[in-house]
Amino acid sequence: LEPATEYMARVRCADASHFWKWSEWSGQNFTTLEAAPSEAPDVWRIVSLEPGNHTVTLFWKPLSKLHANGKILFYNVVVENLDKPSSSELHSIPAPANSTKLILDRCSYQICVIANNSVGASPASVIVISADPENSVSTCFSGTVPSVWGEGDFSHGSGHFCPGDSSTYMGNYLKFIQVTATLTNSHH
Repeated sequence: LEPATEYMARVRCADASHFWKWSEWSGQNFTTLEAAPSEAPDVWRIVSLEPGNHTVTLFWKPLSKLHANGKILFYNVVVENLDKPSSSELHSIPAPANSTKLILDRCSYQICVIANNSVGASPASVIVISADPENSVSTCFSGTVPSVWGEGDFSHGSGHFCPGDSSTYMGNYLKFIQVTATLTNSHH
């Protein structure tokens, strides 16, 4: 049975000595308990460069019913400064919101987006933003499967985009580079 799913069970009985005599059908509706979300949310991002900082706008796709395993209540966005590893921030975004904007200084950051329901948390979608995104390729991955995305041009100007696991979402605006999990550097 799937978590957080409504089912209907129907039964009827037969007399052991007269197996052709059946009772009426009886039915019972029930809903299974929620489980923690089973998949990381797909995450996209736009980075705008401004004097002294990055403005990072994150967007995420709500999990499907199959992967949400219940009602998503909020998303945790964890921002870790990679240049100062002891420095991290937690932003809790109530559902059904699916975006947030972060103002970050010009350091390298790891940003995790995690969906939460009443039982637990999903795996994290992770985005790594370089201190100097003009001269780098940013890494994005959900769970343990990384992909690398280069610079792109969007309808409102230049920016860096990371479409999570979707290689088709903004396909006309991105240069895609497929990499393995062991690759640590990529040039475009």
